[in-house]
Amino acid sequence: MLLSDNVYRRIPVYWMSIGILFLMFGLIVGASYRLFPAYMALGVLCVTRSVWIYQARWRYHKRNKLHMTQAIKVKRQPQQKD
Repeated sequence: MLLSDNVYRRIPVYWMSIGILFLMFGLIVGASYRLFPAYMALGVLCVTRSVWIYQARWRYHKRNKLHMTQAIKVKRQPQQKD
């Protein structure tokens, strides 16, 4: 299934949002809650994943911009018959 390019560009933001929500929920329920370590670990994992995806895409796009060459097309003038 193909999604628009805007969705793919915002994937790091989605991961970051999910990670922040896990961290906030873990902090709200408190350390006495049984699943507190799991929420904190998932939050840190999601935030780390978002940063990793962002850096990987930044390096990929930076490399493509450095190696990109522009092809100049020259239009030929129509030859006139004498």
